[in-house]
Amino acid sequence: MMNQKLVLTVPSTNGEQKPDLLGHQRMTDLAECRFAEWFGGFTTIPGRGGWVSETCGKVVEDVALVSAFCTEEKMQAHLENVFALAAEVAFLMGQECVAVEVNGCLHFVDAAEPAVTGRKAA
Repeated sequence: MMNQKLVLTVPSTNGEQKPDLLGHQRMTDLAECRFAEWFGGFTTIPGRGGWVSETCGKVVEDVALVSAFCTEEKMQAHLENVFALAAEVAFLMGQECVAVEVNGCLHFVDAAEPAVTGRKAA
C-alpha cells in the first residue's frame, strides 16, 4: 500500500527576489526524474509560496510542488535522498533552505553542496 507522501517545494527565484525561470525548470525536472526513479512516479502542481525575510520583508514567489506517494519501504530507502536533493536544490537556487513535507510534517532543509545535508523540523 502506498500510504507515505513526500512533497518537495522547488523555488523559482535565485536568492530572495531574483527570478530564475530556467533554474526553476531545471530543478523541477531534476526532482521529477529523481522521484520517478525512487518512487515510480510523481505529480507536479504549480503554486505560490511566501515568507517574511529579515532583509527584504515579504517575499512571494511561484513554486513547483513535486510529490509522490510510496510504500513505507520506499520511504525508508529514499527519505535521506529526498533531503539531499532538497539541500542541492536550495544550494543551486541560492536559497537558505527548501521545504520538504513528509506525511504532513514540514521540514526546512538547509542549503548544502550535493551530498551534504542539514535539516530542521518546522
